[in-house]
Amino acid sequence: MTPPSATAPLGGGAATLAPYRIPMFRRFQTDRDIVLIDQRGTGDSNPLDCSSADASQDDDLQSLEDYPVRRFRECLDTLDADPRLYTTAIAMDDVDDVRRYLGYEAINLWGGSYGTRAALVYLKRHESAVRSAVLDGVAPPDMRLPLYAARDSQRALDRLLDDCAGDAVCARAFPDLRGTVATLWAQLADRPRVAFTHPRTGERREVTLSPRLISIVIFQSLYSPDVASLLPRLLTDAAGGNVHGLLALAFNRDLPKGAMSDGLFLSVVCAEDLPRIADPSRLQAWIVTTAKREALLLRMRGQRTVSMTRADDSEDETSGEWDLADQSPIAEDALEELQQLNGLRNALERLDERCRDLLLLLFRDEDDKLSYDDVARRLGTSVGSIGPTRSRCLDKLRRSVI
Repeated sequence: MTPPSATAPLGGGAATLAPYRIPMFRRFQTDRDIVLIDQRGTGDSNPLDCSSADASQDDDLQSLEDYPVRRFRECLDTLDADPRLYTTAIAMDDVDDVRRYLGYEAINLWGGSYGTRAALVYLKRHESAVRSAVLDGVAPPDMRLPLYAARDSQRALDRLLDDCAGDAVCARAFPDLRGTVATLWAQLADRPRVAFTHPRTGERREVTLSPRLISIVIFQSLYSPDVASLLPRLLTDAAGGNVHGLLALAFNRDLPKGAMSDGLFLSVVCAEDLPRIADPSRLQAWIVTTAKREALLLRMRGQRTVSMTRADDSEDETSGEWDLADQSPIAEDALEELQQLNGLRNALERLDERCRDLLLLLFRDEDDKLSYDDVARRLGTSVGSIGPTRSRCLDKLRRSVI
């Protein structure tokens, strides 16, 4: 007898989202089960819901912009749960408990967005129970949310503007979309107060438009290609004074209550991502940033040399943990990036102690930079020797990396 087979979509309140999920997998139901599970902290699995009990506040545009720490501390105090137990690893053990209870020997995993992280964690912890895995829009465990959000949304907006300029129909309808967006941002700097009709209630309301508020609306819209396709029209209208369509996008996600959970999101991010944002064991920001940029250039150009320059020699480069994250390649480059970084770390370890100490003293975070005088005192050498020694050590590092 063939063992029962199942496909399990992972991430968030999958069961609560059944009306949205089932159509995606309908054709697979002819020969296997589709198992939808509300991950602990969502849907009917003790949801960690931080939404306001006042529905009118949830419909308030200003609440999109305002995320005070007090709001989340109050939410934490009301949760009937220990948020330390709402992590991806524990949740994936729950999924395996369900698999074994239902009698499936091996399952197919499908994950989208955070669900890809969930699938990767399940695969790591229960590999023998996985027949196949589909990762749609990878958000890997080392992504360090929310550090990448601003960079990735800006990249998505830039590509949308470029795509419009390169499409004959879109370019004809919106001949200078990038300029239009620049005009809109300039107008938002004055934080105008506007009246609009609420798209759900039909009530007339007022809201202060700010760059942050509109950025959040655009960020949410860019997550869906269908919704993003509306942005050229709506951004153009907004720059012309009609913001109703753009503001309506703020309420575009009409998901069942519990499908998405602020409390679970914070539990996962605070436990899994934030501790790695300022990891003191990582190399200084300049060295890692330079290696990442140069490694990508080396791959793309097929060169056999790596150019090493100081961070403050670059026109737009600053050091520090947050800037470092902004230089990271997107998901499709992640594996090669990690390989390059591992090679750099190994190369640093192979340097003699004097070179390694000199480079780590020279290329420090912006708030902790040392002058050549300070470096010379720490190393017990003359100031005049720092420059020539730096060049020799970088040359050694370059040859070792290559």
